[in-house]
Order: sequence, then structure tokens, then C-alpha cells
Amino acid sequence: MELMGVQALLWTQFSAEAEALYIQAYNLASSSLMNYKQTNESLRPAVTLDIDETVLDNSPFNAHLLQNGLKYSEEYWQEWCERREALPLPGALSFTKLADSLGIEVFYVSNRKVNVLDATIENLVMHGFPNADSLHVLLKTDTSSKDERREKIRTTHDIILLLGDNLGDFDGLFDDRSNEYGKTLVRDYRDEFAKRFVVFPNPIYGSWERAVFPEGIPTEKEVLKILRSY
Repeated sequence: MELMGVQALLWTQFSAEAEALYIQAYNLASSSLMNYKQTNESLRPAVTLDIDETVLDNSPFNAHLLQNGLKYSEEYWQEWCERREALPLPGALSFTKLADSLGIEVFYVSNRKVNVLDATIENLVMHGFPNADSLHVLLKTDTSSKDERREKIRTTHDIILLLGDNLGDFDGLFDDRSNEYGKTLVRDYRDEFAKRFVVFPNPIYGSWERAVFPEGIPTEKEVLKILRSY
């Protein structure tokens, strides 16, 4: 399993394909903004973005864990967030600045805990991200579901685009992966992808892991057993 983690990190940090996928996704999202025509005059247009592996790159944190034989913990994660060293992912800054220039309000909806709110805002501010403040950076309080935070935004805004590396960044219904690991729901909502939902690559971690391995991190033998082969 450690080797698989190394390969995922190598791909994330060094492959031109990873860079291209981020640029492609943000180009697509930018085109949507440029073509947007406001139809609801009572609500201001907005976009929501996840932060980790959508706006900011945390692969150095995961590399540090692997290199030092450490397992993920909330303590280690908080230490990393407090360092304020995460860099913008390709296309993220230009996209958010474009949205801001078009009068489309930018919200960051993340499952980072509120105890790192100040550090997160400062990390975004140092790179020039618009709306990097406590009104627009909505972190996790008591639940991982982002529905409540999105609904709060929708009381005053029309969310025209949602961006993230996890399906839960779009709608809480995707938190249910019981039917074919969530793929059935993806097919049911196929028309929303590239229209309202923009997905970014993340082979390192995510809800997909819990869907495949509900009992926790498996052994390499267990992984090989479930792989589909010819």
C-alpha cells in the first residue's frame, strides 16, 4: 500500500497529465463564467470551490508522512495548515480572479476544521486569492456534509458552478456510495458534469477510499484480491 501511495504522489507532483487536467478543468470553468448570463436578478451569482486539492496543493504534506513513516492524524494536519505553505494549483488563481472581475462572488467551502481558519485565510491571501476572508471561507464545524453551508450561500446567491476533487463538493447525495461505489449516481447526473460540476483529480485520498475499503486501510493482499482482472 505504501508503494501505491508513492505512485499517487509521484503522479500528482510530477506528471504533465496532472497539470494538464487542472488546466483543462479550470479552462472549462472559465469558459462557463464567460458565457454566463444572469437570469435571477434577486440573487447574486456565485461559485463555490473546495480548497484542498482543488485550490491548494497539499501533496508535500502527504509526501512528508510517507517519507517519515507517519500515518495521517489531525495533529499533523493542523501543523501543516498552520505552516501556510500550500501552493496554488494550476489555474486556480486565474479562475477565481476571473470570477471576481465578472462580479461573480467566490466562496471556498472546505472540510478543514475551523481551528485553522486564520491560517487558511492567510495562506489564500498570500497568493492573492479574492474573497479570502471569514465571510467567504466556510470551514467544517460539526459535519463533513457541505449541504448546510451551500444552502446558507443560496439564501443570497445563485451558485452557478461548483468545483472540487470529491463528489461531496457538489451535493450531499453523492455521499452515498452504496450503489456501485457511487458510479450509478454519477451516471444519473451525467448532464451536470462540465455544466455545473467541475471535478479535479485526486488519487491520494478521498471518499472513494471509504467506499472501496469501508473497514479501513487494507493490506496489499486485500487490495489485489478486489482488483478487477481479465
